[in-house]
Amino acid sequence: MVRLPRSTRNELRGAPYATQFPTSLDPSPFADTHRFCEPMRASTWPLPDWWGGSQAPLVYVTFGTVLGHTSIAADTFATAIDAVIGIDA
Repeated sequence: MVRLPRSTRNELRGAPYATQFPTSLDPSPFADTHRFCEPMRASTWPLPDWWGGSQAPLVYVTFGTVLGHTSIAADTFATAIDAVIGIDA
């Protein structure tokens, strides 16, 4: 592990932090945290046959390939599931 000088660490901690995750999934310890999300766009592609013609919204959740190897994975997955329980999708 590379140990950065204290001045560099302090400068990094003071830099703005941008995230697309809500606070419940990313409780940022950084004072200058900016949360954003990109607007959703409706797909114009037809759904595959297994979809069965349902008009219900599709909920797609992905955490990439790294999350499963972290100590917060179980809590993150549970938060995502809790967020969509009760949605008619």
